[in-house]
Amino acid sequence: MTIKQQGGIFGRNPTFNDVTIGDVEVTGTSKLTGNVGIGTAPSTEALTVAGKVTSTTSGYTVNSTYPLFGYYNVGPVGYVQAPASGNFEVWADSTGAIAKFKDNLDVEIVSGNLVIGTSGKGIDFSATSGTGTSELFDDYEEGTWTPSVSSTLGTITTVGGVVGRYVKVGRVVHAFWQVAITTNGTGAGAITISSLPFAASNAVSFYAGGGYGNNTGYGLTQALLTTSGPIYVRNADGTYPGASGEVLYGFLTYEV
Repeated sequence: MTIKQQGGIFGRNPTFNDVTIGDVEVTGTSKLTGNVGIGTAPSTEALTVAGKVTSTTSGYTVNSTYPLFGYYNVGPVGYVQAPASGNFEVWADSTGAIAKFKDNLDVEIVSGNLVIGTSGKGIDFSATSGTGTSELFDDYEEGTWTPSVSSTLGTITTVGGVVGRYVKVGRVVHAFWQVAITTNGTGAGAITISSLPFAASNAVSFYAGGGYGNNTGYGLTQALLTTSGPIYVRNADGTYPGASGEVLYGFLTYEV
């Protein structure tokens, strides 16, 4: 150990070289300068840690096979480790890794979901080639909606078995619907399906759809003429698709 004398017993701002220190407790405000080695001599890195870290917090002992850096609280144990395989792992507790940063540059979510915490953010594919206006995948959603059913002429007396589901991927919505006409009454012209799960960005354009009537056996055509709907549904030959006891199925894909 080398001590640089600058007055007093040790002087002001003494310099210590090659000092071995046992257990250390740091309180208050402290600042370390230069490089620090724990369990090893300082290297060119600011902090070098060698050996293993163990803890018996809540009766759990950290795996001592690999060098570890950990945070230990009264409850669960969270830490990161660099096993011999070269992966950098994040552990939330004693059950295993929740994420791995692999030595082949892949990132693996072992447990749980990758949660996008801010609306409008997502996965950016701008590094890929292309001429698109956006390469940010910022939305995916699955859900249900309740189609509102009527006819352009007359009145449908009773409607039952109304089902709506949708999948939204980015700006594209795939909407699926089913309508059972119990009693058609005076309904005529075209069937209208309203209350779309999302308004379209552009009426007439950017949609495709089709469907089927189980009793008539006709294929169905659909038209979305306004951004908020409704969908106009007719038989493939342009005739009215409704009848008492008729069940209609359809899907529509459009842009929002």
